[in-house]
Amino acid sequence: MVSKHLFVMLLLLGSIYSQDTVDEITETEDTSDEETESVDSTSDLDVAIEDAETELTDTALITSEDLYENAQALQSVLELMESTGTTTVTILGIDYDTESLSGYIESIELEAAEQEAIEEAVDIAENILDDGNMDDSTSEQLNDYAEALEDVLALMETDDVAVIFDIQYNYEEVEGLIEEAYEDSIDAEEQEALAQAELENAEEDLELEVLDGLEALENDELTEEETVELTDDIEELLLVLETEETIGEDEDELTTDDLASIEDDLEEQLNIDEEEAALVAEDEINEDGTTSEDLEEDLEAVEELIETLDDGSVVVINDEDYDESELEELAESIDEDIDDQESIEEAVEEAEAIVDGYVVLTSDQLYDYAEALEEVYALMDDDDYAVIFDVVYTKEEVDELIDQTLVEAEAAVELEALIAETEEVLEEELVEEINEALEDDNLTVEEEAELAENLEVLAEEIEPEDEVEIGGEELNADDLLAEAEAVEESAEENLEIEEAENVLSDDEDPTSEDLEDLIDELDDITVTETIEIDDEVIEDQDDLEEYIEELEILEEELEDQEILDEEIAEAEDVLNEGEVPTSADLFDLAEELEDVLEIMPDDYIVEVDGVEYDYESLEAYIDSLYTDAEILAEEEELEQAAEEAEEALGDASTSDQLLAYIQALEDLLEIMDEDDVVVIFDEEYTEADIDEEISETTISAEAMIIQEELDNAITEVELAVEDLTTSDEVEVLISEYEDLVEEMEDSDESTVVVSDDEVTVDDIDTVIEDLQDLADELASQEELNAIALEIEEYVDQYVADDGTVYITAEQLEGELELWVELEEALDEGETVIVDGWEYNDDSADDFIVAIEETLDYLQDEDVVQVVVDGEVSYMSETEYENLIEVEKVVTEIEAIMTLGDFTSNDLYALSDAVEALIELIEEEDVVVILGEEYTYDELVTLSEESENEAVILAYQESLDALADVVTYLIQSNNEYSTEEELEELLEAWEDLYEAMGDSDTVVVDYKEYTKTDVEGEIEAIEENLSELDDGEILFTDPETGATESQSAEVTESASLSSDAYIDLITSSTSFKEETPVVSTAEPFDFIASATGEPLIFVVVEPPVNTLTFLQTSDADAELQRDEDEEPTDDSEDIAGTEYSVGEVNFILVTTYIQDEDGTGKVYVLSEEDDSYTTLLIGLQEPTGLCFDVNHNFLYVADQGGLDDGKVYQYQINWDDDDTFELENTVVVEIYTGTPSDCKVDAYGNLYITDAETNSIHKFYYSDLYYGYSNVYTILYTADTNTDEIDIPLGIELLESDEIYFVNNGDGLVAGTLNRAECEIESTNEEEIQILVSGSNPAWGLALADRWVYYSLDTGDISAYHLDEKVTENFSTGFFIAPRGLCYGNEHVYVTDNGIGALYKMKEGEYDEPVLMFYVQAISSCFAVNLGDTDASMMIGVVMSIMWLLN
Repeated sequence: MVSKHLFVMLLLLGSIYSQDTVDEITETEDTSDEETESVDSTSDLDVAIEDAETELTDTALITSEDLYENAQALQSVLELMESTGTTTVTILGIDYDTESLSGYIESIELEAAEQEAIEEAVDIAENILDDGNMDDSTSEQLNDYAEALEDVLALMETDDVAVIFDIQYNYEEVEGLIEEAYEDSIDAEEQEALAQAELENAEEDLELEVLDGLEALENDELTEEETVELTDDIEELLLVLETEETIGEDEDELTTDDLASIEDDLEEQLNIDEEEAALVAEDEINEDGTTSEDLEEDLEAVEELIETLDDGSVVVINDEDYDESELEELAESIDEDIDDQESIEEAVEEAEAIVDGYVVLTSDQLYDYAEALEEVYALMDDDDYAVIFDVVYTKEEVDELIDQTLVEAEAAVELEALIAETEEVLEEELVEEINEALEDDNLTVEEEAELAENLEVLAEEIEPEDEVEIGGEELNADDLLAEAEAVEESAEENLEIEEAENVLSDDEDPTSEDLEDLIDELDDITVTETIEIDDEVIEDQDDLEEYIEELEILEEELEDQEILDEEIAEAEDVLNEGEVPTSADLFDLAEELEDVLEIMPDDYIVEVDGVEYDYESLEAYIDSLYTDAEILAEEEELEQAAEEAEEALGDASTSDQLLAYIQALEDLLEIMDEDDVVVIFDEEYTEADIDEEISETTISAEAMIIQEELDNAITEVELAVEDLTTSDEVEVLISEYEDLVEEMEDSDESTVVVSDDEVTVDDIDTVIEDLQDLADELASQEELNAIALEIEEYVDQYVADDGTVYITAEQLEGELELWVELEEALDEGETVIVDGWEYNDDSADDFIVAIEETLDYLQDEDVVQVVVDGEVSYMSETEYENLIEVEKVVTEIEAIMTLGDFTSNDLYALSDAVEALIELIEEEDVVVILGEEYTYDELVTLSEESENEAVILAYQESLDALADVVTYLIQSNNEYSTEEELEELLEAWEDLYEAMGDSDTVVVDYKEYTKTDVEGEIEAIEENLSELDDGEILFTDPETGATESQSAEVTESASLSSDAYIDLITSSTSFKEETPVVSTAEPFDFIASATGEPLIFVVVEPPVNTLTFLQTSDADAELQRDEDEEPTDDSEDIAGTEYSVGEVNFILVTTYIQDEDGTGKVYVLSEEDDSYTTLLIGLQEPTGLCFDVNHNFLYVADQGGLDDGKVYQYQINWDDDDTFELENTVVVEIYTGTPSDCKVDAYGNLYITDAETNSIHKFYYSDLYYGYSNVYTILYTADTNTDEIDIPLGIELLESDEIYFVNNGDGLVAGTLNRAECEIESTNEEEIQILVSGSNPAWGLALADRWVYYSLDTGDISAYHLDEKVTENFSTGFFIAPRGLCYGNEHVYVTDNGIGALYKMKEGEYDEPVLMFYVQAISSCFAVNLGDTDASMMIGVVMSIMWLLN
């Protein structure tokens, strides 16, 4: 530290103020000269006083010359006072005697001298800047000018002035001028750097262009124009190159002389090229120019000729001489011809447009075409051409074309009249055909459709006011269309009858499903006349309803029989599955036969696998199956336990294997009966045999354990012996030997082999004693070494950075304590090394004595020992403390001075630190800061300057802070500004305005503002605010900056930024502050929790050749599964709570911006307290989600958008209060595809729809728990026989038995709302039933108690009644773009993606939907319902008891 801040004690030189002698202004006349002319002295004195007052009151620019003239005038007064003996005079109202006047004159002379010095300094400054204009000066000039002005300011007092470029400045104004000059210097330096860079780049570009041009010239690749350009480039490059400078590299290097020579050659070549250019121009001009493009080529040739022409040259074209001016006239003439030709071509385009693209032209088109050609003709001169449909025409030929077109038009008129007559005949024939069809009472459906089509054609053919006779009545076009509609309705009714007949038209026996379809078809028929269906004559609607009732009874009976047949078939399948049935097979068969027994009537006979059974015999057969299955299950259990015992024993080489074998035998023993026999390793064992085997194996295991422990003890000793350098390592070895002795005693071993040596217990005891001695020696030496190291580290503090050693009494006292500790630890004969010196007990004691003597001296004299290059000196404690304090302050100063950009706080701190340093040093001291010496006075100046700069900077920082507030508000605002935002921005501008001075400027949003500019911004905002009405928002066009007031409405929430969405919602007239607003447009780079914590993706590949079955192994540890949720043997039989049952606890919603990566999110909404939390971020396009309330799994169907879609699985921690959160950070990829929606049944099985593959998949809970990826069953998929799936978007489950889904595709063909069975054996095994069909695509679906609600592309919300099978429209014209729906607590929840909001509707009621939350870009929702826990538990208990009883 001392080397960095060396004090130099110097005497400061005294300063002597010197002033140039004032030039003698006047010469005193010899008053003793007797020949002096006598005057009236009193009168002269008055004149002199008047002259002096005139000089003194001259308020023009203050210069040294003026001041000297003032002094001269007063000197004249003084001399006259002395010559006349006048004692007192009055000047400007002040009385002066000769002494006071003389003093006044001296002060003016001194001021004049000072002013003269200022003027000399000003002259130096003015010479730097020449004309006084800082705008066109260099940065170096401006910097020198500012420094020169600082010299001026150093000569000025606060009341002095300086005249600079004829403008008078006071002290503060000169300071401002200096600051302005420095700022301009910085700006100029930046501009010069940019200009220099541009100049260098331009020169480099010019060099490259010349080199490229020369290379092209060498390869003969330059055109005439490019040769001229190369010549000009070389000429320009020669102007900027230095004489000795070269371009190019190596062999291609060119000097300025080389370039000049090349330029001369090119100019000579260009003279030759004049003749070539003239020939080219002549050829172009002589060619027949038929188009404007041809004329432009002529013009280009003439212009190229002008470019190659040298001054004064003349060329010959078509035997005529042309100089440059004549060529320019020729070019102008061609240019005029181009304009005329372009007008002709435009007229031709208009003419061609009339007839282009028509195969047959009407007379009107031909007349229009002829008229357009006449306009072309009018624009043409005799030598002009017109290109019409690629044919060149002269003016005369165009005239002929007009005549020909008119002839064709007249012919077309005649042809059109003929066609009209023909159409009239055809119309009559069509009327006749229609009348004949109307007279036929037995038209087929196809013939009725043809009749309706003919009526529509006839309506189009006749004029609106015309009428035709149809069926004896005069009908106009509207009447015909009405008749066509009536015919179509009749055709549709007949078609329905045909379809009903077709249901049973095949030769096969009808199924219950056929009868159900027939009933559905009959429901659509309205009987207005007698019809016949399947030989059944139906005369009226009552007959039809009676027939339907008969069919329904028949359908129910047939369905019962089909169910019975199906159960029998399933039982037969189980019976014939394998050659040797297992207990599980027998249990399955019994269960299947129980299903048959449950539904068969008491007096019914069934046939199962060729054997007939009545009710009692089937019941007896089932009981026998259960008995056989239980016996077989016991046998299988014993075999399994025996196999596990064999596996546990392995090769019996370790005690662990023997113990595992014993445990397996004990488990086996627990399940054996007295008469049981098991086979282990091909030997039979009874219960007694197993007991004996356990005893024998236990003895062997105990012996093996003792031997293993002894071997382990030997191994530990051998390992510990390998490295013995510390006392701790020796102690470890001792401990290992002691353990070995214990093991030897336990095993009764008298000797063991350690490291190839045979040792006894006594040998080991001897080794332990020797090792203990070694450990003690090492521990003692380690203690000494530790103290020695502590001493070495302690004395390092004495040494300063420059190597000087400073030792205080306090420090030496601390070292003494360490030496005393070391001396006490040294035993006789021991030595220790301290800092390279060896010490024993005696030498350490001597060193302690020396330290004590030095310590006594330092304490007695209050001094500090100083050692420099081995020489010892002393300084007082006060000097040392001052030295330390100075070093501390200098360090603080250097830390501040090495900062980058200073803040005002930095400068204030610097000023305070320098002030503190000044208080610590003497006036003659010199301090070194950052390698630079500072005297006392320079430190004072540094402190004052730092404080002054801090004041200036603090003011600017305050302005900048206010400007930053305005900038933040501007940049944080989007294109929409609310009234509140405008008022906040206005207040910020006003705060800035109040703080600014008239000459201040600030930068707001990268733009510089004066105070006047700020005032303009305030006025503009005030005007905007005055124009805003309630419910309006200010829109600013991002491209033009134009503003306008708009109604605050949201119709496409997904297209807005988050801020814009919030602004529009909160500014609307309907907005209520208590309604939560959720903006969601911000993207995230990866899927994460609400805190941004990335989730751990887990993909579990299923076992090879694994079908869906209950696993016996544990789940992957990465999944962090709750073992309580692990599937059991009866998981598929015990149903939990249905997701739609109970009170609504939470509503889960998804949001995303289409085609924007990472904008997908999941929110948890609470209806109870109108709160919401973010659950997931970073998804792509989550279009659906569902929650397994029984197993706490959340599933999100992310359609993917730009990437592959996924179904993600999360574990949830939730309760019925306010908790719904991620249980852990694991996310499992369950499915890859384009999933659109999902639902979970009461057993935990997952059902999803895939919008791209047009399919419905089922995932079993046993696979979901283990996290298997893409293990599912395809229930339904679109194929040649199944077209009822077309872009399925929403899915619901009814009592885990039926599937309901909606299509977003062609609802007329595939159906809008469909139903299907959950439990099927193979894909598309059951047919999908269309419940509602229509042309409007559907989006979302919600299954309520009585209704199935669905949302349509039209904005409507419709519903299908589950019992009455009718469709109602519950909302029309309210929603903009309704998407996902969900149900809970007697309400249907609707997401509106258009406005971005969640609504709810009471089931079955038509009231206006109630707004719950504003959620931007909302897509889907799911109601987390809490069911009746007690009831659910009771059901579970009952099911479990039934299973156990079975």
